Amino acid sequence: MRGFSAIVEEALERLLESNAEGDLASALVEAEGAWTADDAADWERDRREAWATWPADPHSTPTS
Repeated sequence: MRGFSAIVEEALERLLESNAEGDLASALVEAEGAWTADDAADWERDRREAWATWPADPHSTPTS
């Protein structure tokens, strides 16, 4: 597993489950599609760049 994906996923699930009024869940649903195509493209580019520099071995360090 790379990064904190499973930890973040579990934390979000717990947060959403504990939110009795559903305010956060409603906000997330309303936010769907809020990004423009350019926003999404920028985010995707930044995500690819970040993953490209992430060490494959947790004991290694990036060389660049």
